[in-house]
Amino acid sequence: GEFQRRVLDYVTKFSKVDPRTAAELTEELMSKFDLSRKEAVQLVNCMPSTIEEARAILSTKGKVILTSTLEGIVATLKKARRKGP
Repeated sequence: GEFQRRVLDYVTKFSKVDPRTAAELTEELMSKFDLSRKEAVQLVNCMPSTIEEARAILSTKGKVILTSTLEGIVATLKKARRKGP
């Protein structure tokens, strides 16, 4: 119906990677950067393109993330983004 069409339009417009790539990317972020699934999924959903954006997504009380780790995360996301949805 109308609702399903609108949801599909929204998801198509705003999705940055296809579902399989998103799942692979989530696993890669978790294993390479010792992130929780929740953190990795949030990063894949938002696909930050700068260290500052990644830091804002991952900033939690008392957790310090090294700039070198954030650089690696952003580079990994950038590589996936180039592949396209």
